[in-house]
Parts: sequence; C-alpha cells; structure tokens
Amino acid sequence: MAFCKNCGKQLEDGVKFCGGCGTAVDGMPTTSSAPMSVTQNTTTIMAKTFRCSGCGEALKIPKNPREVVICPSCRNECVIDGLIKNAEMAAKENINSGVPLTATYTKLHSIIISVLEKEANLPLDFVDKAEVIMEEHYCVPAYCFEYNGEAPFSYEEGKQETRQERGFSGDSETIRTIWEVKWHTERGTASVSGTLFVSGNKKLAPYINEMYIKTDHNQFVDFEYLEFPLDVETLEYDVPQLTAFNEQIKPIVEHQLNKEGKKALNGTQYEGHIPRGGVRGITYTSDFKLSGSRIQKEVTRVFLGLYRVVYKYDDKEYDIWINGDGSNWLYDSPPFDLNRKNEHEQLQKNVAEKEQELKSVPSSNVGCLITGVVAFIIIALICFGTLEEYSIITGIPCIIGAILCYSKIASAKRKAKEYDKKREESNEKIDKAKIELEDFESQVPAILQRFKSQEKALRGIYEKISGNDSAF
Repeated sequence: MAFCKNCGKQLEDGVKFCGGCGTAVDGMPTTSSAPMSVTQNTTTIMAKTFRCSGCGEALKIPKNPREVVICPSCRNECVIDGLIKNAEMAAKENINSGVPLTATYTKLHSIIISVLEKEANLPLDFVDKAEVIMEEHYCVPAYCFEYNGEAPFSYEEGKQETRQERGFSGDSETIRTIWEVKWHTERGTASVSGTLFVSGNKKLAPYINEMYIKTDHNQFVDFEYLEFPLDVETLEYDVPQLTAFNEQIKPIVEHQLNKEGKKALNGTQYEGHIPRGGVRGITYTSDFKLSGSRIQKEVTRVFLGLYRVVYKYDDKEYDIWINGDGSNWLYDSPPFDLNRKNEHEQLQKNVAEKEQELKSVPSSNVGCLITGVVAFIIIALICFGTLEEYSIITGIPCIIGAILCYSKIASAKRKAKEYDKKREESNEKIDKAKIELEDFESQVPAILQRFKSQEKALRGIYEKISGNDSAF
C-alpha cells in the first residue's frame, strides 16, 4: 500500500501520478501508516476536477459520470467514484456555494491543546499516553435563510396624573387633589432582518446548528472553487426546508422580534409594586404582547465543511468537532483523573473551612467598653454640674456604669489578645491551604506548558508537525 507524500491519497499499484494532486509517484515510500488528511497546506482536489493517475493531466468530471473517466492524453482509466459525489449533490440540490475545509494540521492540533487546557484535573500522564487516531471530513448540506421579520406589539403604559375632588366640610366647600396612575394602550411594530444557517442533515445537525448558525458570508466561496479533501463524506438532505425553518429559524426570529419590540419600553419602570398614586416622573408599563409575526425569507442551499478529530486516552475515544476554518469547535469533556478531582475538591473544601474558622473568631469589645466609660463619665459630670437633686440621682448610676465598664476592660484586653492570636493562626492556615490548592492547580498547566515549549506533537496522525510552534 502506498500514499501520496503530498496530499495523502491512497495510490493504486502501478500509477505514475497521484490522482488527487498530480504529484509524481517516483520516490514515494511503498508502505506507510494511515496518511494525514488533506487540509489547506496541501494540494487538494476541486470538487469538479481531478488529475489522471497515469500522466497527471487535469481532467474534468463530466455531467453524468460513471465509475471511471478515460484520460484523453494517455487513455488511462481513472476511478472517480469517490470524487464526484460533491458535484452530483451540488447539481441535484442546486448548491452554488459553501464553506471549504481549510484548517491546517497545525490549527487542528492547537485546538486539541486548547480543549485540554480547560480540564483542571487532566491525568498527569496524558501528553505521554494520548494519541490522535483519526481526522474525518464531512461535507454537510445546509440551508441559508435570509429573512425579514416584523410583528405588531402592544403594551399598557401608565403615568401619574392628578384630578380635583370637591367636597364639603361643614358649611365650607373643599377641593382635594388626588394623585393616581392612568393607563392607556400603546402600539408599535418590531422589525428585524439577518441571515441564519441550519443543517439540512439530521446526523450532524447539533454541530452545524451550533457552530454555523451565524456564519459570516465572507467565509463562503463559489462552488466552482469549493475544495474538499478526497476522503470527504458528503451527506444527503434529510431535513425538509419547512421543518428546518419552523424548528430552528422561526423561534430565533420571533425571539429577536420580541427583544426588538421591548426596546420601546426603555426608560420605563416595569410592572411590579407601584406606590399608591404612583411616583412623579415615572412611566409604568405592563402586559407587553407580540402577535402575528410575518417572516419573509429567501432560501439557498450550501455545503458546510466539518471536521471530526478523534483522540484516544486509556482505551477511550474523545471527539472534537470543528468548523471549516477552525474558528469554532465543540468537544467531549476531556479525560479527567477521578482521584485528582476528589483531591482538588478536598483542597477547595479545606480552604473554605479555614476561612469559616477565621470568621468564627469573636471581635474584641475593648473599644466599646472604653467608649462606655467615657460616655458615662461625661453624662455624670453634666448631671452633677447642675447641682439639682434629680440630676444628681441620674448621675450616680452613670458613675456606677463607668466603674463596671472600666472593671471589664482588663479582661477584655486579655481576650482580645487571644482573639488576635487565633486570627493570626487562622490566617496562617488559610495561606497554607491556598498554597496547597494553587500548587495542585498549577500541575496540569505546568505539564502542558512544558509540552508546548518542547513543540513535540501528540502521538498519532499529527506527529509530523512536531517543531511547528503554531501547532501549540
């Protein structure tokens, strides 16, 4: 078995040129492990052209291709069954553009590292034992909805107003001003527009809808220039357009309309507790209703590229799904060491317990006692200064209060020293517990940082990119 050293395509016995990129076969190894998949930094085949495996000439895929195309130059029969699927789908479903697979090996490897950095309890031997075992390519049919939506809305608005109420008190007429909130109905129309993308295939809908729903149009290329690797799997449309709209697009647009409509309520105080008669200058609102949304849409069909990268650790496989240019991804939770997780939680609990211990240490009341002595003496002096009998009677308890407070100060000072010592000991315990936690939490980042600095790729299909700093 042999593989093209340039694009990774499996080569048939006896061919002189790679059918994918046209590279001469001479000098290629006769055996190889599974090749790395084709990405931006390698020559890829356009969806509607490929090269003769005999002479390397670029050949066009006919409109109604069979299993082979005969090269007009060397009459070699070139197998194209796996290369024409995109073109057939595009013609069948009227697809005119899409997002190609352009993420490089280095980008895909760097995404794996980014995912691993999010797991605090990653096994410490992960980088030594993990292996990237697979990179799959998908061409997913999708719908592009360009929409304009509008919906009428209404709400009740209340403002404080006054009215005069006449009455009589005895023989006199009285006029009383009454404040109250007067309500009236306000109406308006909310409008929104935009572009949303949803999957036309059920199998990969969760990944496509999450990563591509608000894709920038600038990422799309015309189908004539839409490139995919030779091993791409093109899926079929199995989600009806109306279903995609009703289940995915309509709820989003109606949410946007609701949000846009409520902007009319800006600056008002929403319904809640309203003081009797209201408050001057405040507008109250209630009972906001959005009804009868009308959504106009234009729908086009597109191809969306999707990667699935699989890595393995401890006999378990983990998936990372990545969009065409590697700007967005979804992933399984990375491996974690249960023992480390338990230890991590125990260290966090230890810090919390030490902090609670500090909070439980009583505060000193020496300051309150001193303040009490001073206050009682001042009051007593004021009372005795008047030389009146009732004042002197009041002053005597103040003197007694001052004496009692003073008698407790010495004891309070002793306790204050005990409390200060306990607080100091608690702070030392907290600092020690935090250092233990920080040391534990720094283990995985330190291992990953050392791994990145060595620029040695994870074992498996990306090993060849070792030494490329952009892969880390």
